Order: sequence, then C-alpha cells, then structure tokens
Amino acid sequence: MKTVGRELGVKHVLEGSVRRMGDQVRINAQLIDAATGGHLWAERYDGAAEDIFALQEEVLGKIVASLAITLTPKEKAQIERVPTGDLKAYEIYRHAETALAHLNHQTQNWTSPATEALSLYESAIARDPSFAAAYAGDAYVAYNVWRHDMWWVMLGSKSLARAKASAARALDLDPSNARAHGVLALIDLSDGDYDSAIARAREAVTSDPNAVESHVFLARILSWSGEHEKAFSAIETATRLDPKPKSWVEAIRGWVLFNARQYDRAVEPLEWVRNEVPTSYTNRVVLAATYAQLNRLEEANAEASKAIEIDQLSNVTLQVERQSAAAYRNSVDLEHWIDALRVAGVPEWPFGFEGRDEDRLTDEQLRALVFGGNTMRLRVWKNRKELWPNVAFMTIASDGHYRYRSRNNPDQEDWDFVFGGRSEVRDGMLCSASPEVRRGKFECARYYRNPNGTREERNEYISVHPNWVIYQSPE
Repeated sequence: MKTVGRELGVKHVLEGSVRRMGDQVRINAQLIDAATGGHLWAERYDGAAEDIFALQEEVLGKIVASLAITLTPKEKAQIERVPTGDLKAYEIYRHAETALAHLNHQTQNWTSPATEALSLYESAIARDPSFAAAYAGDAYVAYNVWRHDMWWVMLGSKSLARAKASAARALDLDPSNARAHGVLALIDLSDGDYDSAIARAREAVTSDPNAVESHVFLARILSWSGEHEKAFSAIETATRLDPKPKSWVEAIRGWVLFNARQYDRAVEPLEWVRNEVPTSYTNRVVLAATYAQLNRLEEANAEASKAIEIDQLSNVTLQVERQSAAAYRNSVDLEHWIDALRVAGVPEWPFGFEGRDEDRLTDEQLRALVFGGNTMRLRVWKNRKELWPNVAFMTIASDGHYRYRSRNNPDQEDWDFVFGGRSEVRDGMLCSASPEVRRGKFECARYYRNPNGTREERNEYISVHPNWVIYQSPE
C-alpha cells in the first residue's frame, strides 16, 4: 500500500471487494493510510443487490467521516446522487461503456462498437427514461458516428440530431452532467465556434472536476484552438487524476504534445499506445508525424505504412487529413500537421493513386458527363476492396442537385441508403455536399477517363475522392 500511495500520489487508499450471490451483495471495504499502511477503518456490508447504491452511499459516508472531511453542498449532492434506480439498466449501461471504450481506440473497425453502444444505451434508457448518464453516453457515441462520417451506421443528419437531443435531455435531467456538456462543446468546435466550445468544455470540468474525460475534452478543444500551453496543462491534469490512464487518453496526450511542438515528449505516450493497441491506426498516424518532425524518417515511413495497412476505410491520405484537420483554428497548425504527414510518406490520394493528366476531364467534359440527369452506376473501392459492387447509383440534375442510392445486397429490392445533396464543378473537380455525409462539408473528386474501361464492366471513368476510388459508367 505504501508503494501504491507513492506511485499514485495519494494519502489514503480504499481497498476491498464486492461479491454478488444471487439477489444479495456483500461489500468488504477498508480505508488505509498510505504513508503508514495502517487501517483507519474496515467494515463489511451485506444487503440486497437492488440496494447497491444505498450501500455505496453508506461506504462513502464512512470515508468522509473517517477523514474528517467537510463537503460542500455540491460535493454532497454528487455523492448522494443515484445514477438510476434500475440495477438492470445500470448493468446495460456498463456494457455500453465498454463498447464506447472500444470505439475510443479508433481501430480498423469502428462500426461494431458504435452500433453496439447505441443499442445498449437505448436499452438502458428504455428501462429508465430518467437515466441522465445513459443519455450522455448515447450523445457521445452519436457524435462520434457523425464526426467520423460513419453514415452506414446512421446518416449524418440523424446522428447529429440524436447527439444534440440526447445531450440536451441529459442536461435536463442532470444539469451537472459533464459528458453532455463535453459533447455539445465538441459539436461547437466542429461548427467553428471555438469560444463557445472552450466555454462549454470548461463547464464540463467545473461540473465534475475529478472526471478525467472532461479534462480530455478540454485539452482536445484547446489544442484545436491553438492554445497549446493550456491544452498541455489540461491533459496533464487528466494524467494526474488518473496516473494509469486509458490508451485513448495517452493517444490524445501524444497528439496534444505534437501540436505543442514537444516531439520528444510526444513519442513516449504514442509508442506506449502503439504497443498496447497495435490496431489503432490513428495513433500510428500521429506517431508517424512525430517521427517525421524528429527526422526519424525510416520509423516515420514504417508507421505510416502500417497505418495504411491496418485501416479498412482508406482514411490515411493527405486529402482525408485536410478535411478532418480543418478544425484547426490556425492555418499554421494545419500545415504543420499536413507537412509532417507528407514527410512521413502518407499519400495524397487513396492507394497512392496517380491519374494521367491526359486522361483527366476538363470542367466542360465533367459537366457534360454528370450534369443534366445522367445516372452513374458506381463501383466503390476502399483499401483496394470493392464495396457494394454494381448496386450504387448517383444522379445529378442540371442544377447540380444530386441523389445517391445504394444496396448492400444486389438481389434485394429496397435501398439501404438514399440521400441527396448538391454538386458543383470547381477547378476540374466535382465537389459534392450533403447533410448526410462528411458533416455537410464539400468533398471534391478528380475525374479521369479509364483507358482500359468498358461499358460492360461499368468502369469507363474513375473518380478519385479523399478516401474512395470509384469506377463508374453512365447508366
């Protein structure tokens, strides 16, 4: 216990166990003076499992009394607050939190944990409609689905609306819910409202100063906003509160240090995360950029290559990074990031695609091909794998409004995805925006004739997007 106290920087340690036997629960707890190893008190609590929160409150009361602590009214209210009166709802909520932890790792497959977490939070809320923490968790996952453009999980307008509605409901039920404040702060950041985002993030910290997640939210927003010293301070506070942090927190710490140009210090947490979660390609991308800034080019190239290999959605390109990193408030921070990735060997377009200039369509040729009601049958490729073969279509009217539809199964009649938006030709590229994908932002694609393409193979033209390569022909 002396070692534990020293390593964690604490004066007291609570040790114990919880055992559940059918409908009964037994708690053994002892409070220990970390400096001497002596016991301040030790007790056993027995009760019904459904009374677990009342038992928890009793244990906390003993701790407060033993340490002769005087609680503020806000602290007392926090201790006495019961998250839900439905133990089954709470168990479902804990499973949802586990799925959220997998989502935070940002590995090659985000779809499964996102879908699972949303379903579990929804189930917890169905059992207890007043469960504020479940609404806040639902809001955070829905925000991630929207932020990372997982439109196959939920279309953008729905995921954003769900994130806002769930966060608002959580705050209606519990105005001090830190995660709900944090989600709304992240949404403000995506809208470019940096001052509001920082204010909301600080409100999250004020609501629950001991919540590591709140300080991480604040660090992320301050770093995007260019306030690197304050961001570093916030992430260090998170590390102090949790000296054995989760891997996703360490990944963000490394990214914050990279933005602060503290490359030597950034390497340690980033390498630790790589070893703990080797499938987190986003962490490897940051590590590649950090190595590049340290002129460790061989290691930078190796990390970038591994990130591309792991990623299943072709997200490791400079074009994708320009879109996702557009949240940087200062252009110098954006270029600092892109330049480092370029040195590390991250390709401009997916698969390192390089079309021939003589095959590229002019503005006039592009308008003639896609505008005016032509329907293009699409063969979509990501990471050199064809997705939704021969069952995706896009039609663009003469005024630029488009309609996209696709099926996961070519034999089914109903469409899995249908959404629309607007398109325009800019500098030899077709740029499209829809509220359902890419957070409503424009995404631009180059168009090329495919010298070896045929109408039968539906690959007469190639459009190259930040993380898609689409072979297509007029239908």
